[in-house]
Amino acid sequence: MKFLTIAVLCCTMISPALSADEWQVETVDSSNNTDLHSPSLAMDAEDNAHISYQECILWVSADLMYAYNNGSSWDISIVDSSVSSHGLACRSSIALSSGVNAKIAYTNNDNGFLKYASWNGSSWDVGVVDGLCDGLNYVSLCLDDGDDPPSIAYGDNGTTGQDLMYARFESQWLISAIEISGDVGYYVSMALDSYNTPHVSYYAAGLRNLKYAVLGPEFWQISTVESSGDVGMCNSIAIDSNDRPHISYYGETSGNLKYAYYDGSSWNISVVETTGNVGLGSSIAVDSNNHPHISYFDGTNDCLKYAYHNGSTWELSVVDAFDEDADLSSSIALDSEDRPHISFAVIDGGYYLLRYAYYGPVGIEEEEGGYVEYALSNVIPNPSAGSANVSFSIPVSCDVNLDVFDITGRKVAELADGVFSSGMHETEINGLTSGIYFCTLRTGAFVDTKTLVVIK
Repeated sequence: MKFLTIAVLCCTMISPALSADEWQVETVDSSNNTDLHSPSLAMDAEDNAHISYQECILWVSADLMYAYNNGSSWDISIVDSSVSSHGLACRSSIALSSGVNAKIAYTNNDNGFLKYASWNGSSWDVGVVDGLCDGLNYVSLCLDDGDDPPSIAYGDNGTTGQDLMYARFESQWLISAIEISGDVGYYVSMALDSYNTPHVSYYAAGLRNLKYAVLGPEFWQISTVESSGDVGMCNSIAIDSNDRPHISYYGETSGNLKYAYYDGSSWNISVVETTGNVGLGSSIAVDSNNHPHISYFDGTNDCLKYAYHNGSTWELSVVDAFDEDADLSSSIALDSEDRPHISFAVIDGGYYLLRYAYYGPVGIEEEEGGYVEYALSNVIPNPSAGSANVSFSIPVSCDVNLDVFDITGRKVAELADGVFSSGMHETEINGLTSGIYFCTLRTGAFVDTKTLVVIK
């Protein structure tokens, strides 16, 4: 990060209420990635976040990464550095054992292997699940009762297209087919019910339908959820306390976010949002009241959104807006208080950033008392012909940009650029010729602009 010096005059800022809950967004990984793909999120019993994702540097190689929030900062490590020697994208899915050890299923694009990594408390144990795959893309991992044995649903290129496959570990990996008729096995998502029975939602590309499979006593029971138009991409499944499935998905024909719920006899289908091109990268979780929470992207307005059904209607909100582009895959999980947490990736300045959002109080209490919130302060003294002080505050560690623009919109100074820790940040400023300027503070969750007057 870097600071330049200027003299500024700022108008009064209206701050949000300290007691209000809002989306808080922070950057987890900003290491100049040329690609950062398919983040998967899980929350542990202490409400700490765990994220698996693929990181690609300069399109040369790709690593499987793991980020863990220890309660005060993010610990980031490499799980497998042999995912791809060509910078090809891989998919991953994370789950946590009852001992809070992370387990990750993922694809290896160099040889088409399906692999599984397990944290043993000091290092990663990495092994091959299916070494006979002919190209992999989608993968979803679950653990019985939050512990081993693991099971994985995934797509594998077959002779007639993408096959939908299932692997379960019982002293060794047992591989079986869920459906191999036609081009199926896209956007695979799996969840377990209270009996550890796997439920799988997936997109049948040949028919352009959303399909659903549940493992019966002897074989997989397969049904079509919706077949009206091109539907089912970007699907995600969750199981409620009554062992009934909920599915979020994208309707390509209409460009809408859709939701399907099985009531015990039939599928109930509804549209969550219709404004613009919405629903890409959807992910669903169900809370203790059996209410669905969905994260998804709005391609028209370039933002990540969140939808929550309160029992009677859908409540929609914007989580994060971005200027360039996004990976268009999100992952949502709920903590012990049913608060939503989301991992996702966006592009900023030509590079991918791994971001993490959670819904909570705007401010955090400091040791001295009071709260820290997103704010850009007034400058003291004001106005100034020489030196002055300007400060900003942030409640969480995040990327911060503080720039100055002249009246034509040209950027003339960069005051701050980089990741800052939570709290107050202040700098002495000098410099710029006389005139009127605009000072803009931008984080992932907050933007504010002040008018600047420099008097020499």
